[in-house]
Formats: sequence, C-alpha cells, structure tokens
Amino acid sequence: MAKKISRKKLLKEPDEFITFTGKVIRQIIAYQKQIFIVIGIVVAMFLILSLTRYITNRAENTAFALLNQANNQYQTLLQSSGPALALKEVQQDFENIIDDYSRYQGGKIARVYYANYCYKAGEYSKAAELYTKALDQFKKDPVYRNLILSGLGYSYKGIEDYEKSVQYFGMILSSDIALLKDEAIFNLGKSYEALGKTNKRDEMFQTLVLEYPDSFYSMLVKQ
Repeated sequence: MAKKISRKKLLKEPDEFITFTGKVIRQIIAYQKQIFIVIGIVVAMFLILSLTRYITNRAENTAFALLNQANNQYQTLLQSSGPALALKEVQQDFENIIDDYSRYQGGKIARVYYANYCYKAGEYSKAAELYTKALDQFKKDPVYRNLILSGLGYSYKGIEDYEKSVQYFGMILSSDIALLKDEAIFNLGKSYEALGKTNKRDEMFQTLVLEYPDSFYSMLVKQ
C-alpha cells in the first residue's frame, strides 16, 4: 500500500518548477554579458543579410532597367540605320552595364545581348569573345547554354574557323534539352562541307532528316 504524504509536508517541500526557474534566472544573471553579446551578433547578422538582400535587389533592378533601355534604343536604331550603326551607338551602354553589374543576372544577360548585336554587325571575333565569357556564366543553365553555344558556332563560321564551329555546334548535341539541336545538326553539316568532309556532312544531314523530319532545316536538306 502506497505511503500517504500529508498536505503539510507537501507544502514544506520545494516546488520543482520554482527551483528550476530560480536556477535559470541565476544562470542568466551570471552570464548576462555573454548572452547579450550573442543576441547582438544574431541581430547584426540579420540586419546585414537584410541590407545585402536590399542592395542586391536594387542593383539587379537597375541592371535590368539599363538593359531594357539599351535594347530599346538598339531596336529603334536597327530599323532606321542598320545593325552596324545601331551597335556603334549602344556599345558603350552595354559595356558599362557589363562592367558595373557583371555579378548580377542583368549584367550577365547584357553580355549575351551585346554578343548577339556584335554578330549581327559582322564583328564575329568580338561576338565570339563575349559569348565565350557568357558561356562560363551560364554553364548550369541549359537554355542559355545552348543559345550561347549556337552563337559561338555562328561566330566561328563567320570567321571561317570551321573546326571551332564544329566544336561548338557539336556541344549542343550533348545537351539535355532539344533546343536548337536540329539547327546545330544542320550547321554541323554545313561546317563539315566547308572543311571538305562530305561524308561527315552527309551523315549529319541524314541524322537531321531521320530525327527531325518536321524541322525547317530538314526541309532545306530535302530540297
């Protein structure tokens, strides 16, 4: 049979919650300086992260605003003056965006646009240089990667360096996405043709017709 404890004895015994709370309070008092330092560090880190996020967002928005402005100016000039003069008028704007915002997405995309406009103006070496730098920045983005590889392939075709053209168009074929693969196969065939490798050309064209029968480039080959 359990031994009954009297109410009077229970009241005399120390309350466990009160005892524990007292210990906690004494520990806080004893280490209050260290606790305040830790709290201060946590608050400072939060403020730094918030400020960094604000600065990053502001810089990103500015980069895209400047990019949009430069693109609009280019498109207007392209219609009235052609690609060479249009590029001449906006190239400093693009170079400024790239220099000032290269760590931000807007600055990285500006490099791709600038490369495109250099290619259209016939400045193939400059375009290849810009595309090469952009490729490193977008190596984990399959869409931009294929677009940039295509730009490199076309740029080296423009320079008549068909070996490098084959290299970059060929890299598109190893991509996990289908974007531009039919166009790359077609250009591989044309580059092999320029190199005098007609067997490789025919192989590419046959692959194109078999794997992409509805492609515009397949229709060109059939014709």
